[in-house]
Amino acid sequence: MTGIRQVIVAIPAKDEEELLPGCLATVVAASSTLTAIRPDVAVQVVVALDGCHDASGQIATTAGVRTVTLHGEGVCRARDAAVRRGLALLPYPDEHDTWVACTDADTLVRVTWLTHQLIWAEREIDLVVGTVEPFAVADPVALNA
Repeated sequence: MTGIRQVIVAIPAKDEEELLPGCLATVVAASSTLTAIRPDVAVQVVVALDGCHDASGQIATTAGVRTVTLHGEGVCRARDAAVRRGLALLPYPDEHDTWVACTDADTLVRVTWLTHQLIWAEREIDLVVGTVEPFAVADPVALNA
């Protein structure tokens, strides 16, 4: 995949008002870093609010990202809805020029998260899978279960 012109960041969320602000702060920082390095690449961050009964929607709006609302359809459909909403919002209709990055609402990403993915994409790598490091786990033994 070469010639990436746009990036969608899809984030499914279900009642994540406690952790969503941190996630969005890091995703917005990663988006800003990518934009500073590659101003020719459009970035759209979309949070899929999947049956949320908390302030997740307001948090996403305050963070300046787009949302799509579902009625508790599950993480896979929420992620798909976020990607579809992102495609509808981006300037180029050709999906072949688009990189899709996914994270979860309870996850923090590095400031170089998107920049590294774009470098790999433009080297014709089609998929990047990362690791997640849990934080604030009450029982460290649970990590090894």
